[in-house]
Amino acid sequence: MERLVFWLWARVVSRSVYELSGRLARRLQTVVTRGDRIGRVRGLFAAIAPPLGSWTAARDARPIAPQSFREQWRDDLGRRAENRRP
Repeated sequence: MERLVFWLWARVVSRSVYELSGRLARRLQTVVTRGDRIGRVRGLFAAIAPPLGSWTAARDARPIAPQSFREQWRDDLGRRAENRRP
């Protein structure tokens, strides 16, 4: 049983799922971002996830960066490789 649980956990936290969840979060945050902050969540999101509405009523957070560190790293490596070609 333990082996199965760890196997499932490894699949859930795999790089592809992690990167996909980051891209999805960046797209979804546009609904709750105001200016350069994630402010109070109201309406549908607050109804679906009541703790989210309560949490954001007293706090604000910075939005997720437009590119993850890995994406920035990949882009930078790609540019370096293009500059080295004769």
